[in-house]
Amino acid sequence: MRKIDSLSATLRAAIPEVSNDPAALPVWIDRGSARARQTGSNAFELSFRLNVLAIGVRTDLSIITLAITRWLRAHQPVRLQPGSDSFSFDADILDNGTADVLIQIDLTQNYEVSTINGEERVEPVEQTDSVLEEANAEGLAPDIAAILLGGEQLVPPA
Repeated sequence: MRKIDSLSATLRAAIPEVSNDPAALPVWIDRGSARARQTGSNAFELSFRLNVLAIGVRTDLSIITLAITRWLRAHQPVRLQPGSDSFSFDADILDNGTADVLIQIDLTQNYEVSTINGEERVEPVEQTDSVLEEANAEGLAPDIAAILLGGEQLVPPA
C-alpha cells in the first residue's frame, strides 16, 4: 500500500539510526476493515491501524512527531482535526538516550475501480489537504529551516 511505504520512507528520513536497517523499522497492520457500497463503480475503502516499531532510536520524540504530523497533513489530513488524537505511541526506554517506540496510526485508503479494455483496474485515491495545496500554490507555505529544542538546534544538526 502506498501510504505504508510513504510513511516508512518519511520515518527513515527522520530517524537516522533506522535509515539503513529494514529490521529496525518493522510495520504491520491490525484492526483492518473494508467498507464497500452497492454501487456501479465498485469503489471501496480500507481502514486499518498501522503499527510502526522504531527499534533502538536516539532521535527525540518531538522530531518523530513532526515528521508524522507533516506526513499526515499530506496523506491523511482528517487525522489532524481539532479535538482528536492524530496518532498514539508507546515507548520502552532502554537507557537514558535510547528507546523502542511503537507508533500507531488509524488510516484509511480509498480505491476507485475502473474498467479499461475489459480489464478492471484498482487505483488508490490520494487524500490531500486543500488548504496546504492552496498555500503551496501561492508560495505561502512555511519553509522550516531548523528545529530547536530548549535552545539547542536539533535539525539540521548544528
